Amino acid sequence: METIYEYNIGKSNEGEKGRGKIQVLHVDDEAVMLDLTWEFLKREGQEEFEITSVLSAEEALAKLATERFDVIISDFRMPMMDGLEFLEEVRNKGEYVPFVLFSGMAGPEVVTEALERDADRYISKAGNPAITFTELAQAIRELAKEEEKEKAGMEMRWEREEQFLQVIAR
Repeated sequence: METIYEYNIGKSNEGEKGRGKIQVLHVDDEAVMLDLTWEFLKREGQEEFEITSVLSAEEALAKLATERFDVIISDFRMPMMDGLEFLEEVRNKGEYVPFVLFSGMAGPEVVTEALERDADRYISKAGNPAITFTELAQAIRELAKEEEKEKAGMEMRWEREEQFLQVIAR
């Protein structure tokens, strides 16, 4: 029987980047924020996250074309393409990746629009950094786990469908 779909989060894969880690793509036009988030998530995640940081949505789209990520974290206010436009581009590509809008500048209307455009979470950068980054780390874990369950369920459905088609073909 042929494997139709493989999902690798939480599984060991020899030679695979970040073996067994949650692959996170972080997009923010401020290098300081990328570094700060990386430091807090590394501390909070205790080596369970593999974080790829990029300075623009365009660079993130290029990464998404060649690499697999379990969760995307994106700032809202960025030049050229903001976080909502980036979210729309990601969703239009047809492949679902959990998406967290992580911003300190967004008002309630942006939060509402993000959720309407199929963002999975909105987390504000404002407030106590220890609490904010703990919340972000927890959201990453939860979204990756939910996605893993969803992919496993789809794989089981595909296997059952394939078995059914093999029975019919006999």
